[in-house]
Amino acid sequence: MALSMDPQWIERIYNNSDGEDFLGIRIISENILSYLLPGIITITQRARYYAFYCWLIVDYEKEHPPGWTLAKFIKRREQIFAFANFAFQPAIDYRKALIGLAGYNAVTVHWSQHKSTGAIPLTLDNFLTNEYGGYRIYSGVLQNLNAYQTTGANKIQVWAYGKKLADAFECSIQNTEYFKHRAEYDHVDSIAVSVLEEYGRQCHLSQLKSQPDANEVLELLFQFSSGKPLPGYESSNLPVQNMRGSLGMILDMCRGDLPGQLNEIAFLQNTLYAFCADYTLYCPSAELKPFIALWQIRTLRELYVYSLYGLWASFLEWLRQNGPQTLESYLSYLDQNVRFDLLDAKSEIGAKSNSLSSWRLSDYLNSFLNASHIPQGTLEERIIAYSSQSQSSLNEFELIRKLRAVDKTNTPEYISLTILLLTGVYIRLSAIQTNDSFQTWPFVELGGQRRRSLALFVEHFKQDCLHGRCILESITWLIRDYILTQHTIAALEKWRSRKANTFHFIYDAGYFEYVRGDNTGFAASRFDQAHNMLTDLGLISLDNDQHPLTPAGSDVLDKVLGNLREYWPNPSA
Repeated sequence: MALSMDPQWIERIYNNSDGEDFLGIRIISENILSYLLPGIITITQRARYYAFYCWLIVDYEKEHPPGWTLAKFIKRREQIFAFANFAFQPAIDYRKALIGLAGYNAVTVHWSQHKSTGAIPLTLDNFLTNEYGGYRIYSGVLQNLNAYQTTGANKIQVWAYGKKLADAFECSIQNTEYFKHRAEYDHVDSIAVSVLEEYGRQCHLSQLKSQPDANEVLELLFQFSSGKPLPGYESSNLPVQNMRGSLGMILDMCRGDLPGQLNEIAFLQNTLYAFCADYTLYCPSAELKPFIALWQIRTLRELYVYSLYGLWASFLEWLRQNGPQTLESYLSYLDQNVRFDLLDAKSEIGAKSNSLSSWRLSDYLNSFLNASHIPQGTLEERIIAYSSQSQSSLNEFELIRKLRAVDKTNTPEYISLTILLLTGVYIRLSAIQTNDSFQTWPFVELGGQRRRSLALFVEHFKQDCLHGRCILESITWLIRDYILTQHTIAALEKWRSRKANTFHFIYDAGYFEYVRGDNTGFAASRFDQAHNMLTDLGLISLDNDQHPLTPAGSDVLDKVLGNLREYWPNPSA
């Protein structure tokens, strides 16, 4: 049984934390996402809030109760906005219509308790514990999109985008009883359900597409009137003006010739395989290929992180069953037990005699390519050929499906599937390095020494092939440097910065002792949030699986493609 790491003679010095990135390697994916979708994060789910919060800021500057801070003003107005969304019931699924409503759980309880009385008490100012309520969620992305800039406490400089959003939202609600008497409602104890229903009909999250603020939100997200759609990664105005291509890409994936509605996994597959000759689920418009190429790097990084976390989670599970143990014992166990013949016959990689220590990495790669039915040739030629196809029993998402079906207690099979997944990532990255048509390799190099860039991973595997090293040597390096050492660095940083204990093992005198387990999985790509916003704008329909792009969506996509042609006349070059 693992001993507590708390010194027993003093008070507890750290807090337990489950965290989410125990290897400290997801931050690069987040940086890439912030470049490609700077105006959307995983908790900004509805487009209407962009206009609503800009209106609150502008209206606060016009007039607010004496002595009220911006935070207090926002929480009162935000509370009424939430109740109005509950009061009006649109002609769509009620719960879907309220997805992403700030404070949904608390508002649900309060609304249920009081709606039958005909008036809702305004006693829920703190339905979100954050000082600024839901505004805090959207504040950063609104600044990224150049709607306004915070200049100090209760001081905000609203720019042109923000002013237009505020004016348009006000235009949407100006004929309501609530708007006409909003200053009075800042002070009342309750508000009539009938007033909320009228206000909700105009301000509801799901009603954006039919309201005046829809056009301004569309312009904010796509910024057609601004300059280059994708500034240089090191540009000083990095967060601004670069969602046009990514949002256009999602619309492009929703075109009517596609077989089904888009979801998170389909989105990842589309970004990974869009350039593959045999991939029929998505054929990107030529103008969007530079964006697809960047998203492909992000997807490959997610697969890479998924693989490393698979190795990590499997090691912890083995340690739970067999620890305390040395790393050498674990590696010896892998060498003796991991065989790729454990997979179904279609994979046909290796024989039972091929232990990890007796199989050179270069020979293994060729066996992997043989199993994928890649014609013979030089290793470089075969790598390029593999990367131009998606249909294989070793398809990355097929391997993930198998991984999800395997119990981590089955260490040999779990590790073999993880190594196969990591192999596919290496091969596709190697192909990009050889033929980098869209100059995406700088994104592969992101991470440096501390965060372990993909480029270092590719280079190390290439050197292992060049020097005739075996699979076990390559896996040993990954487990030691990319997992155990990286976890130690990340855990120490969290301990120092916020006194959070995220250690998953105790290491003493060469022995590892289990503390807690972990799992693998994908980080959110922000696709769902972007899809929600495009749906709110009426560009995507949720009612038609076969033709999700609406006529308005087709018009916007055409506008995106025309705009991109101004900057990349020959994007396929």
